[in-house]
Amino acid sequence: MRQAQFIHMQGYRLHAHDTYKRKKTVLIEKCWGVRDVVAEAMRVPEASRHVPNPEPPHIFRYRSPVDDPNDYPDWIEEHMGYCRESDGARLRKSAIALATYIVSLPSELKDLTPECMRLSAEFLQEMLENSGVDLTFGIRHLDESNPHIHFWATPSMASIEKQSWRLSPVVSLSSPELTKFQDLYWQKVGRKLGLARRSISPTLQRVNRWVYDKIKRNDPVSLKELVSGEPLYELGYVQAIQELIKKGLITELSATEILERNYPEFVNPFKESLKTGNLYIPQSLEFKPDI
Repeated sequence: MRQAQFIHMQGYRLHAHDTYKRKKTVLIEKCWGVRDVVAEAMRVPEASRHVPNPEPPHIFRYRSPVDDPNDYPDWIEEHMGYCRESDGARLRKSAIALATYIVSLPSELKDLTPECMRLSAEFLQEMLENSGVDLTFGIRHLDESNPHIHFWATPSMASIEKQSWRLSPVVSLSSPELTKFQDLYWQKVGRKLGLARRSISPTLQRVNRWVYDKIKRNDPVSLKELVSGEPLYELGYVQAIQELIKKGLITELSATEILERNYPEFVNPFKESLKTGNLYIPQSLEFKPDI
């Protein structure tokens, strides 16, 4: 059974902070700042207590403004101080200071870590192109149960010269954008490493609220409503059909009949995807017919 790919993105503020709820009476979590992220990646002892036998990380420099990752937090703080919000005000304390992408592999695929790093870096550099953000460092760790890679990104010097520090568009994605990101990552990286697009573990089953309410009331729901109400519909008709099968809203047989009747060119790729567990058919990425 093939393991699922894992790539996670997260933005960090400049300084560590606590997150509360109920008017700051209940502590939810202690959130790291940039210095904490860099210290853990560089295996500073105080930040690496979760690793039984820490090893020096493998450091890869891309378009980084500094040579040593340990100097990165100071550089970020200095240049964030120069940048401004769109209205000319100083950057908010909540502004994202560092965009991070973490890629992890199953332990049995440890030997593929260098290839995973190469493909992932190429994917992220392509994604960030024309965004005003540069991929700066890749930090590879092989001393935990799952080999993994940290990729870091900050605004390009061209953006900073315009006093712009905007990382939210490349790290704080909406659910549809994140799904598309994961699908594209699988196409460019995951499938080349023999990884599945998704885990076979049960996941939260979702359609849009309007369709959900009709199903809950046992009202008749048309195929058109089901497919267009599926969040993956924006990636293509076939992706939506596949997701509805996973949710048990239509059967594989009925889905195959639908495609044979309307889109025969997708039948064979669709059947193959059911066999392999890959929920990505490149031919339908931009395919959104009028159902």
